[in-house]
Formats: sequence, structure tokens, C-alpha cells
Amino acid sequence: MFDFEYKNIYPELKYDFAIFDQKNKSGEFISNFKNNFKKKGIAIVKINEDNQQDICKQFQEISELIGKNPIRDATRRSSINANKNSSKISTVDPDIIHRPHSETSFSPARPAIIGFVCLEIDNEASDKGLTTIIDGYKIWKDLNIKTKNILLSGEIEYRLSIDTPSGKKIPKGKRPWFLEYNGVKNVELDGDDYKINFDYKTPFVSEHPIERYLSIANHSFINVNTEPQIINRRVNLSLTESDSLSNIKEDIHQNLDKNIKTFKWEKGLALFLDNYRFMHGRLPYNLKLKRNLYILQLKNFN
Repeated sequence: MFDFEYKNIYPELKYDFAIFDQKNKSGEFISNFKNNFKKKGIAIVKINEDNQQDICKQFQEISELIGKNPIRDATRRSSINANKNSSKISTVDPDIIHRPHSETSFSPARPAIIGFVCLEIDNEASDKGLTTIIDGYKIWKDLNIKTKNILLSGEIEYRLSIDTPSGKKIPKGKRPWFLEYNGVKNVELDGDDYKINFDYKTPFVSEHPIERYLSIANHSFINVNTEPQIINRRVNLSLTESDSLSNIKEDIHQNLDKNIKTFKWEKGLALFLDNYRFMHGRLPYNLKLKRNLYILQLKNFN
């Protein structure tokens, strides 16, 4: 219903970043980093290391300042282990284009914080495959009142097929199962394909679990065919005869388009996002180019 297509040349995200290395783990850096992330929901750090394992190690240490309990959303991602005590840094999906979405917003296991780190990238891939950053709080603030009223009553219903934990043995065949989450029903454990299938219902507009402000940060703007964990998706809105779905869609897309910023990668850059506030995506690029990005998902705010 709300599938979105990139169409404009978007402005670059402006930021001040800190050089982070073993000599700069000062109390001042830690305090500034944490306060900036809490206030803005986003933080960018330049890690001053050459070795990829060292970059990953520093990346993990920085992430632990703001989040905890790393999780992995899909077994399709390969992982790298830079620190025995804190793993689960995984590859970013190599799709041609990523439309705006909040990481795993279709699941009750949605992470609170996501971090990306660039280990290596070609100049051409850096110039073309720009990451898109969208503040869902600003999108919500800019919508007209009529659109807000309709979206506040809106819900998104998903049918999902999620990977079972890797390495865990489960019985063959399909059987009813149980997941202890709000909004979940019709759970099925599929021991043949190592999947957990279930329905999940979530509000269209989400409330931040700590700050309590409203934000639009979900998976309603992607083509479901690009996300293998989503079997189907349905957006339910309470519309009257006088309401125009096309006008609502136009209002949302205009504000989405207006609030997109682009982020250019270079080796050693790390980007951290509040996953309840921000959406992200990527503009197209040639997949044959070298672009080595990894993602870390943290279940809880620290």
C-alpha cells in the first residue's frame, strides 16, 4: 500500500565525528557519545584502525556504551567474530537497493539499536551506494492532522517465517508452538525447514519505549518480495467515505522524501541508529564493487 521509490537527489547527512582509538577512551568521549545518541538517536564515529579485526573490536566496544544483548535476525547473514565475549557482527544484505525500513520492525524481537561499520569499500561504491537515513520522528511531526488521526488507529498485520536459532536441534514436521510476545498468534514450528511461522500485529505509529514520543519507523515502505522473512503484509486503516487513501499516501511519501538524508561510507566509519526512531535504506550501486559493511543489532538500550 505504501511502497516507496527513491526519486530525488537527497542532501548529505552532516555530522561531527570523533576519532576513536585505544588512546581516546576518555570519560569525556564516552559522555559526549552517549548524550549525543540519547538526544539525536544517531551517532557517527571514525575508528582510527587499519586492521579489519581491530575495527570490529573497537566497533563492538563502542556499541556496548549505548546498548546490550546482541542478537542476529537471520541465518542468511554471515558473521565475523572479533571478540570472544561479544559476537554477532553480521554482513549487510547485498541487494541492489534497500527502501526505507527500521531493522526487523515486523518482529517482536525488534532490536533497540543497530550499528553499521565499514571495513572496506571501493570509491565508486562509496559514491553510488549511499545509505539513506530517515528520522521517523520528523516524518510524524510534519504530517497533517488528518493523516495523523488516521494513522494513529492503523495497524500492520504480518505473516512471518523466521529462522530457528542456528545449531539448535528441533523435531521434524510441523506443530503448534508458543511465543511469549504481545501481538503474536497462530505460531507454528516447522522442523523440516527450521522455521517458526506466526502472525504478528503492530501499530503503524510506534511509541518510543524510553522517550515516549511517536515515530514512523516500520516495514510498510518496502516491497515485501525483498524481505524473505515476510510472507505477507497488510496495512489496516480506519477510513471513512470522506477520507482519501491517495491523499494520505501522498502526504506520507512527500514527508518521507523531504526527510531523507544520505550517508557516504569510508573505511573505519561506524554509524549507530535508534531503531525505534530511525529508518535506513540504500540507493542502488553495482554489486560487483567491493563494499564490506557489517551490522550489529542490540536488543536493549544500555
